[in-house]
Amino acid sequence: RNAPVFQSVLYKLRLEGDRSNPADWLKRDYWVNKVGGVCFYSVTETQPMLYCAQKDLAMAEIEVIDVPPESIYQHVFRVTLELKGDLRPTEFAAESKEA
Repeated sequence: RNAPVFQSVLYKLRLEGDRSNPADWLKRDYWVNKVGGVCFYSVTETQPMLYCAQKDLAMAEIEVIDVPPESIYQHVFRVTLELKGDLRPTEFAAESKEA
């Protein structure tokens, strides 16, 4: 069920993090599982965790972010999930457009 059908390393920006500060980006393995959910390996919990279910991802707003040159990563995107009535925007970065 949690086996990856697509996997990549992404960097997650800490809540209220600074895009130009390397310490504010958390490197994590993310993957889409067989049922369409997005999972990641939690270093804190030392186990795989579900970032969002397929139904939440289908309703999410995903946008590419234009970042200034001083940003550590240039391929940044924001995923805004609506969970229990709350909007939860999270910024991610990839090392390349293809990732």
